[in-house]
Amino acid sequence: MKVIDVINKFEVDCPLNLQEDWDNSGVQIDFSKEVLKGIVIGLDLSKELVEFAIEKNSNLIFLHHPFFFEDIKSLDFYSTRGKILELLVKNRITVYSAHTNLDKISFGVSNILAEKLGLKNSEVLFEEENSENGLGKSSKIEKISLFNMAELVKDRLNLSSIISYGDLNKEIEKVAVMGGSGAFAIDKCIDEKIDLLITADIKYHDGQKASENNLAILDIGHYNSEIDSIDFLFKYFAEFVEEKIHSFKYDISKRKII
Repeated sequence: MKVIDVINKFEVDCPLNLQEDWDNSGVQIDFSKEVLKGIVIGLDLSKELVEFAIEKNSNLIFLHHPFFFEDIKSLDFYSTRGKILELLVKNRITVYSAHTNLDKISFGVSNILAEKLGLKNSEVLFEEENSENGLGKSSKIEKISLFNMAELVKDRLNLSSIISYGDLNKEIEKVAVMGGSGAFAIDKCIDEKIDLLITADIKYHDGQKASENNLAILDIGHYNSEIDSIDFLFKYFAEFVEEKIHSFKYDISKRKII
């Protein structure tokens, strides 16, 4: 099996044409005509991930977030990104990203998060026309307080803390989830009379607006909202790839406070 065979199979199941116009999903570094040695799956491309792929003799790195978004005008191989590119080229490693197409596909990021949280019979929040695909999921649940729902989310995602917006005594019956940055979904959730939005990257005034409109929010962090997609992709590739598959879970936002 060649690297391109893996990519072609994935793109049948998760087409690139689902991605947003501003996105850059697809092949980022192309050595795809070479024989597949192994796959490393991660959220973001870092020097640590590339070194891990080299150590594991893997020549396909499969990411959620694209490494390239803007046109390249110069290459500085003394910079961190330049050193990453140098390692990739020297070791002939293909880099592929599935970003908003994986967000939109029916089995994708938000669906994975909804299932992890135990939400049943989820419906698409932002529906694609004539399609079962779209951004976000919503689901009805048995009534529960925001406080208890927050505790359930922490337990399901193995988190020590999350950020909450809203009255902790508020009764929750309709829940929406949006993997990644989900502030853009606030208006939709208000219109749909959803009680709680579970997402990431909520700014102060976003939380204030939601609270003023009777929408509670649990901000679980960008990494936490998407990391389970790595386990899903691991199982997905294991169905048809005989070569070794590795997952690389590293939260680049973690930092020490000194």
